[in-house]
Amino acid sequence: AEPERAAGGVLAAREVVDGLSGVFWADAVGESGGGWLGDRYDVRWVYGSGFLLWSRATAATGLVGGFVSLFVLRLLLGMGEAVSYPSYSKIIAGNFTERHRGIANAWIDAGSECGPAIGNLVGGLMVASLGRRALFIGLGVGSPLGGNPGVVAGHGGGAGGGARECGGGGVRGGG
Repeated sequence: AEPERAAGGVLAAREVVDGLSGVFWADAVGESGGGWLGDRYDVRWVYGSGFLLWSRATAATGLVGGFVSLFVLRLLLGMGEAVSYPSYSKIIAGNFTERHRGIANAWIDAGSECGPAIGNLVGGLMVASLGRRALFIGLGVGSPLGGNPGVVAGHGGGAGGGARECGGGGVRGGG
C-alpha cells in the first residue's frame, strides 16, 4: 500500500489503520462511563457534549499528520461516541411507554447500521477523490449542521419527563 502523504511526514497504511482503531478502544471502554454520566447528569447535556466532542475530534483528525496525534484524536472521538447508546437508552426509557420502546430501539439500531453502510460508500468515494483529510473535516464540521442531537433529546431527555401512551398514530404522540 502506498503511504499516505501527511503534513510533516508520511504515515504508512498500517499506522493509519492502527491510529484509526483508537475510536473502538475508547468507545468499548467508555460506554460504562457514558452510562454513569447519563445517570447523574441531564442526559441531554451528556449526549450533546459527547456529540460536540465527537464532531470536533472528527474534524481535527483531518488536520493531523502523525501517528500519536491521530490515535489521540480517535480516542477522543470514541469517548464522545461512547455516551450515545447509554443516552439513547435513557431517552427512550423516559419518553416511550414500554409498549413502544422496541420500535424506538429498532430505529436507533437501524440508524447505527445504515449510517456506516452509507458512510462507507460515500466516505470511500470521498477519500478516493479528495483524500482522508477532506472526509474527516467534512464529516466533523458538517455533522452538527445536519443533525442536532438536542432536537432528539429535547423532549424531556428521560430526566423525569415520564413516558406517555401513544395517540394520534405517533410513537410519542400526546392525547
